[in-house]
Amino acid sequence: MEYQHLGGGDYLVKIDEDKIERVIETMAEKSYLTAKLKRESFSGDDLVLDDFIVYSSDHTKVIGLNMGLINQRQCYTKLQKMIAGDDFIFRGKYFEKGGRDPEQFLDSIVQEIENK
Repeated sequence: MEYQHLGGGDYLVKIDEDKIERVIETMAEKSYLTAKLKRESFSGDDLVLDDFIVYSSDHTKVIGLNMGLINQRQCYTKLQKMIAGDDFIFRGKYFEKGGRDPEQFLDSIVQEIENK
């Protein structure tokens, strides 16, 4: 996985085709675990990845990740497949809404994927 800042809070993300699902699952888990709590109480519910991974109309190809407020955690993680090509756009402005640094997050995903 590689990424490049495009400006305006957006990042172009290139993912090898055979690693797309693993990258998205890693991103979802890490986003959830590092998200700030909106309220002090937490229900303790587990993250169900299938609820936030976006599939194509034939339900076979992953086309993104869309996470908002989950179990009072401010995940705000949005990764969208571009219409033309195989690249993705990471919407960093949504991620910053949860008070986190998008580049630091993407760096941690790259490191985790490379070490697996």
